Amino acid sequence: AWQCLPRMGLVPGRGSGRSSPLLRRLNRVCAHVVRTADATEPVNDTVGGDSALSELDSPVDLATEQVAQYKRSGFLVLPGFINSASVQCLVQTLDTITKGSTLGEHDRRVLEMEPEQSDSGRLVRRIYEPCGRYQTFRNFAESPMLLSAVSQLLGSRDLVYHYSKVNMKPPRVDTTVDWHQDLSYYPLTNRSSVAVLLYLDDADERNGALRVIARDQSLLDGM
Repeated sequence: AWQCLPRMGLVPGRGSGRSSPLLRRLNRVCAHVVRTADATEPVNDTVGGDSALSELDSPVDLATEQVAQYKRSGFLVLPGFINSASVQCLVQTLDTITKGSTLGEHDRRVLEMEPEQSDSGRLVRRIYEPCGRYQTFRNFAESPMLLSAVSQLLGSRDLVYHYSKVNMKPPRVDTTVDWHQDLSYYPLTNRSSVAVLLYLDDADERNGALRVIARDQSLLDGM
Protein backbone atom coordinates (compact mmCIF):
# COMPACT_ATOMS: atom_id res chain seq x y z
CA ALA A 1 0.00 0.00 0.00
CA TRP A 2 1.41 3.38 -0.97
CA GLN A 3 1.44 5.90 1.85
CA CYS A 4 2.04 9.62 1.66
CA LEU A 5 3.05 11.08 5.02
CA PRO A 6 3.41 14.83 5.37
CA ARG A 7 4.11 15.80 8.98
CA MET A 8 3.17 19.13 10.55
CA GLY A 9 3.25 20.73 13.96
CA LEU A 10 2.71 24.00 15.76
CA VAL A 11 5.03 26.91 15.13
CA PRO A 12 7.44 27.12 18.11
CA GLY A 13 6.75 30.08 20.36
CA ARG A 14 9.13 32.74 21.52
CA GLY A 15 11.99 31.52 23.66
CA SER A 16 12.10 28.14 21.88
CA GLY A 17 15.51 28.87 20.40
CA ARG A 18 14.29 28.03 16.88
CA SER A 19 13.93 30.44 13.96
CA SER A 20 10.77 29.88 11.91
CA PRO A 21 10.53 32.29 8.95
CA LEU A 22 7.04 32.64 7.53
CA LEU A 23 7.12 31.45 3.93
CA ARG A 24 3.51 31.40 2.87
CA ARG A 25 0.07 32.46 4.06
CA LEU A 26 -2.99 30.62 2.82
CA ASN A 27 -5.63 33.31 3.24
CA ARG A 28 -8.57 31.01 2.76
CA VAL A 29 -7.81 29.13 5.97
CA CYS A 30 -5.60 31.77 7.67
CA ALA A 31 -2.92 29.10 8.15
CA HIS A 32 0.76 30.06 8.40
CA VAL A 33 2.86 27.31 6.85
CA VAL A 34 6.55 27.32 7.71
CA ARG A 35 9.03 25.11 5.88
CA THR A 36 12.01 23.57 7.63
CA ALA A 37 13.18 20.72 5.44
CA ASP A 38 13.23 22.13 1.92
CA ALA A 39 13.18 25.92 2.12
CA THR A 40 15.79 26.35 -0.63
CA GLU A 41 14.88 23.40 -2.84
CA PRO A 42 13.11 24.25 -6.12
CA VAL A 43 9.80 22.58 -6.88
CA ASN A 44 9.68 20.38 -9.97
CA ASP A 45 6.48 21.79 -11.45
CA THR A 46 6.87 19.69 -14.60
CA VAL A 47 5.57 16.75 -12.54
CA GLY A 48 1.94 17.54 -11.75
CA GLY A 49 0.68 21.10 -11.88
CA ASP A 50 -1.25 23.88 -10.23
CA SER A 51 -4.61 22.53 -11.44
CA ALA A 52 -4.05 19.14 -9.83
CA LEU A 53 -6.09 18.37 -6.72
CA SER A 54 -8.39 21.34 -7.25
CA GLU A 55 -11.00 19.64 -5.04
CA LEU A 56 -8.80 20.43 -2.03
CA ASP A 57 -9.37 24.18 -2.35
CA SER A 58 -12.23 24.15 0.16
CA PRO A 59 -11.57 23.92 3.93
CA VAL A 60 -13.33 21.20 5.91
CA ASP A 61 -15.08 21.38 9.25
CA LEU A 62 -14.40 18.40 11.48
CA ALA A 63 -17.15 17.39 13.87
CA THR A 64 -16.62 18.13 17.55
CA GLU A 65 -16.63 14.40 18.28
CA GLN A 66 -13.95 13.77 15.63
CA VAL A 67 -11.59 16.27 17.28
CA ALA A 68 -12.42 14.84 20.71
CA GLN A 69 -11.74 11.31 19.49
CA TYR A 70 -8.35 12.37 18.11
CA LYS A 71 -7.37 13.97 21.41
CA ARG A 72 -8.67 10.98 23.36
CA SER A 73 -7.32 8.12 21.24
CA GLY A 74 -4.35 9.74 19.48
CA PHE A 75 -5.58 9.08 15.94
CA LEU A 76 -8.46 9.87 13.60
CA VAL A 77 -9.58 8.02 10.45
CA LEU A 78 -11.22 10.04 7.65
CA PRO A 79 -12.35 7.61 4.90
CA GLY A 80 -12.58 9.17 1.45
CA PHE A 81 -10.80 12.37 2.50
CA ILE A 82 -9.91 13.01 -1.15
CA ASN A 83 -11.66 11.55 -4.18
CA SER A 84 -10.42 8.92 -6.60
CA ALA A 85 -9.46 11.47 -9.26
CA SER A 86 -7.08 13.21 -6.84
CA VAL A 87 -5.64 9.87 -5.74
CA GLN A 88 -5.02 8.94 -9.36
CA CYS A 89 -3.28 12.27 -9.92
CA LEU A 90 -0.86 11.52 -7.07
CA VAL A 91 -0.28 7.97 -8.33
CA GLN A 92 0.50 9.25 -11.82
CA THR A 93 3.05 11.61 -10.31
CA LEU A 94 4.67 8.67 -8.51
CA ASP A 95 4.83 6.74 -11.79
CA THR A 96 6.67 9.66 -13.37
CA ILE A 97 9.09 9.99 -10.45
CA THR A 98 10.01 6.29 -10.40
CA LYS A 99 10.02 5.63 -14.15
CA GLY A 100 13.19 3.84 -15.25
CA SER A 101 14.61 3.47 -11.73
CA THR A 102 16.38 0.22 -10.89
CA LEU A 103 18.41 -0.96 -7.92
CA GLY A 104 21.57 -0.51 -9.96
CA GLU A 105 20.68 2.88 -11.37
CA HIS A 106 18.49 5.40 -9.56
CA ASP A 107 18.71 8.87 -8.05
CA ARG A 108 19.60 8.25 -4.39
CA ARG A 109 18.72 11.83 -3.51
CA VAL A 110 15.11 11.24 -4.54
CA LEU A 111 14.24 7.63 -3.72
CA GLU A 112 15.34 4.39 -2.08
CA MET A 113 15.04 0.97 -3.72
CA GLU A 114 14.26 -2.34 -2.05
CA PRO A 115 17.71 -3.90 -1.42
CA GLU A 116 16.81 -7.59 -1.87
CA GLN A 117 16.50 -7.65 -5.66
CA SER A 118 18.71 -7.84 -8.72
CA ASP A 119 20.41 -4.75 -10.11
CA SER A 120 17.67 -4.56 -12.75
CA GLY A 121 14.92 -4.81 -10.12
CA ARG A 122 12.39 -1.97 -10.09
CA LEU A 123 10.86 -2.29 -6.61
CA VAL A 124 10.95 1.13 -4.93
CA ARG A 125 10.93 1.29 -1.11
CA ARG A 126 10.29 5.00 -0.52
CA ILE A 127 10.42 8.46 -2.06
CA TYR A 128 12.02 11.28 -0.11
CA GLU A 129 10.33 14.65 0.44
CA PRO A 130 7.67 14.51 -2.32
CA CYS A 131 5.79 17.50 -0.89
CA GLY A 132 8.95 19.58 -1.15
CA ARG A 133 10.01 18.44 -4.62
CA TYR A 134 6.88 17.94 -6.70
CA GLN A 135 4.05 20.35 -7.32
CA THR A 136 1.25 17.79 -7.15
CA PHE A 137 2.27 16.66 -3.68
CA ARG A 138 2.92 20.23 -2.57
CA ASN A 139 -0.61 21.12 -3.66
CA PHE A 140 -1.85 18.42 -1.32
CA ALA A 141 0.36 19.47 1.60
CA GLU A 142 -0.62 23.15 1.26
CA SER A 143 -4.29 22.63 0.43
CA PRO A 144 -6.92 24.44 2.50
CA MET A 145 -8.71 21.10 3.00
CA LEU A 146 -5.70 19.43 4.63
CA LEU A 147 -4.48 22.46 6.57
CA SER A 148 -7.92 23.22 7.95
CA ALA A 149 -8.23 19.66 9.26
CA VAL A 150 -4.74 19.72 10.81
CA SER A 151 -5.39 23.14 12.37
CA GLN A 152 -8.52 21.85 14.07
CA LEU A 153 -6.74 18.80 15.45
CA LEU A 154 -3.83 20.85 16.81
CA GLY A 155 -5.98 23.75 17.98
CA SER A 156 -3.99 26.40 16.11
CA ARG A 157 -3.72 27.91 12.63
CA ASP A 158 0.02 28.55 12.96
CA LEU A 159 1.67 25.44 11.54
CA VAL A 160 5.22 24.34 10.74
CA TYR A 161 5.79 21.79 7.99
CA HIS A 162 8.35 19.19 9.07
CA TYR A 163 8.88 16.68 6.25
CA SER A 164 7.16 14.15 3.99
CA LYS A 165 7.82 10.79 2.38
CA VAL A 166 6.04 8.11 0.36
CA ASN A 167 6.30 4.50 1.55
CA MET A 168 5.71 2.35 -1.52
CA LYS A 169 5.31 -1.00 0.30
CA PRO A 170 5.53 -3.29 -2.76
CA PRO A 171 3.88 -6.73 -2.52
CA ARG A 172 5.75 -9.90 -1.60
CA VAL A 173 8.54 -8.02 0.16
CA ASP A 174 9.31 -9.40 3.62
CA THR A 175 9.68 -6.19 5.61
CA THR A 176 8.65 -6.35 9.25
CA VAL A 177 8.02 -3.15 11.22
CA ASP A 178 7.75 -3.74 14.97
CA TRP A 179 5.59 -1.71 17.33
CA HIS A 180 7.02 1.78 17.73
CA GLN A 181 6.19 5.44 18.28
CA ASP A 182 7.25 7.76 15.48
CA LEU A 183 8.13 10.61 17.83
CA SER A 184 11.36 8.90 18.89
CA TYR A 185 12.66 8.90 15.32
CA TYR A 186 12.26 12.57 14.38
CA PRO A 187 13.17 13.69 17.11
CA LEU A 188 10.99 16.61 18.20
CA THR A 189 11.03 18.35 21.56
CA ASN A 190 7.66 19.91 20.72
CA ARG A 191 5.06 17.14 20.92
CA SER A 192 2.31 19.25 19.36
CA SER A 193 2.59 17.50 16.02
CA VAL A 194 0.52 15.28 13.76
CA ALA A 195 1.41 12.80 11.03
CA VAL A 196 -1.01 12.79 8.10
CA LEU A 197 -1.17 9.32 6.52
CA LEU A 198 -2.86 9.21 3.10
CA TYR A 199 -3.36 5.77 1.55
CA LEU A 200 -3.14 5.83 -2.24
CA ASP A 201 -4.57 2.34 -2.66
CA ASP A 202 -6.70 0.00 -0.59
CA ALA A 203 -5.19 -1.37 2.61
CA ASP A 204 -6.62 -4.03 4.92
CA GLU A 205 -5.52 -7.08 6.90
CA ARG A 206 -4.64 -8.93 3.67
CA ASN A 207 -1.83 -6.56 2.68
CA GLY A 208 -0.54 -5.30 6.00
CA ALA A 209 -2.57 -2.24 6.92
CA LEU A 210 -1.41 0.06 9.71
CA ARG A 211 -2.28 -0.98 13.24
CA VAL A 212 -2.46 1.49 16.11
CA ILE A 213 -2.85 1.30 19.88
CA ALA A 214 -5.39 3.82 21.12
CA ARG A 215 -4.18 6.29 23.73
CA ASP A 216 -0.55 5.15 23.49
CA GLN A 217 0.46 8.82 23.21
CA SER A 218 -0.19 9.05 26.95
CA LEU A 219 2.76 6.71 27.53
CA LEU A 220 5.04 9.68 26.75
CA ASP A 221 3.72 11.76 29.63
CA GLY A 222 6.49 12.53 32.07
CA MET A 223 9.25 11.48 29.66
